[in-house]
Amino acid sequence: MGLFSWLRRGRGDTEPEGTSSATSPASATPKPDDEWELVPAFVPVPEDERAIPSVIATAIAAGDRPDSEFKVTSVETVNPEARLVTVIATAIAAGDRPESEFVVRRVYRRKSA
Repeated sequence: MGLFSWLRRGRGDTEPEGTSSATSPASATPKPDDEWELVPAFVPVPEDERAIPSVIATAIAAGDRPDSEFKVTSVETVNPEARLVTVIATAIAAGDRPESEFVVRRVYRRKSA
């Protein structure tokens, strides 16, 4: 069984002998134990950098209704650590097949002791 054989099963290709399609995608997801922690995909923007994105977002949301009111509760940006790990992992997984596509849903890191 190949490293990425589970991808072919999702596309409707034939399954290798001895495997079952009865498992749900949720059960195929590994459960992190106490040794791993989730790396958030987005991190909060510092207070002093929130003004410009807030003004732009509210201006777009208001559109042609200038009398509307909005309250921006949080502003977040992409976590550079998660982005770097995602790019490296997908580049390695793609190997010599640049036409392939991958979706990274979660990134975990080992907790430091």
